[in-house]
This record gives sequence, structure tokens and C-alpha cells, in this order.
Amino acid sequence: MTKTGYLAHNTLLTANVLAADCITSDAYATSFMVMGLDKTKAFLKTHPELWVYLIFTDEKGSYQVWESPQMKSITTDAKEE
Repeated sequence: MTKTGYLAHNTLLTANVLAADCITSDAYATSFMVMGLDKTKAFLKTHPELWVYLIFTDEKGSYQVWESPQMKSITTDAKEE
């Protein structure tokens, strides 16, 4: 929900956040869902302590993934195993 009380409408489908504790992860994930993809990516440039995995739809409606550099380090390792 945004400050208007209406649901946020954007292409971001899910935001997965790894942080110092569960409540912080949940708060950021909820915030990112409201902020949308572009604002979230801009915000994360100054918050390297957050590890983030986003799933969104592109202009054609296809599913896409964006990972923070920190998250890429662990997902790349998992793919290689």
C-alpha cells in the first residue's frame, strides 16, 4: 500500500532481501514492493549491506531477474555446484 492507501502498481513481482535480521529483511522487502524496480535499484546503490533478489516483468510481460552484486556472489556459487 502506498501513502494514498491504494495498492502500488508496478512490474516488481517479488523482492527477496537478506539483511542482519528477519524484521529488517521483511521491512525492506515490503518497501521495495512499493518503490518498484527502478527506485529500489537506485536505493541499493547506497546500501551494500542488503543482499537482494528481484523478480519482475519486462515490457513484453516476460519474467526477469535482477540481483544485487552481493546476491550474485552466492547465486553464482549455487549454480556451479
